[in-house]
Amino acid sequence: MAKRQLRVSEPLRLTVSADSFTELPFTLKHAEELERLPFHHRDPFDRILVAQARVEGATIETHDRDLEPYGVPMIWATD
Repeated sequence: MAKRQLRVSEPLRLTVSADSFTELPFTLKHAEELERLPFHHRDPFDRILVAQARVEGATIETHDRDLEPYGVPMIWATD
C-alpha cells in the first residue's frame, strides 16, 4: 500500500504559520523514548512522531492504523 503524503499548495512555512502550528524540535527526551519504543512500525519518521507524542502528551493526526499499537492519542484523518 502506498503511503499518503502531505500535499500543500504553497510553501510549507506559510501553511504552518497560517494554521497556528507550533514547531516541535526533536530533543534528547524524544530520542530516549524512541529507543524504548517497541518495533510495531517500520517508518522511522512515524516512530519519531510517536516518541514525540508520548513525551509531550500530544495527539497525532494520521491515516496510518499501524500506529495504533503505540497507544498514543490519535485523530483519524479523512480525505
